[in-house]
Amino acid sequence: MIGIISAIVISILPFLYLFTQIKIVGNFNYAFANIAGFIGAAFLLWEFILGIKVLTKKIAPNPALFIKLHILLGVWGMFFVLIHPILDREICNSFSPVVMAYEYFFTSKCFV
Repeated sequence: MIGIISAIVISILPFLYLFTQIKIVGNFNYAFANIAGFIGAAFLLWEFILGIKVLTKKIAPNPALFIKLHILLGVWGMFFVLIHPILDREICNSFSPVVMAYEYFFTSKCFV
């Protein structure tokens, strides 16, 4: 179990390195908004991996702890993924669900 948690932390470390490169990314808030999406994606990837029962049974005979970790990674992964566009819009001072939906569906800003 400690090996899996260590692997999860190691897979997130490259994204945390971006906090030290704030001059390149912009300001801290913009960096946090973008890095939150990456961390959420990493959590969801690990959730998917731990959701494969064949793998978890080979690693541990009693997969109850892995199921709890699977649930926690799913909750926090979705939180970070969903908070990413909200924080990004909040930084641009144009946060509005209607504006976000309009820009996503009717303009090409989301494809740039």
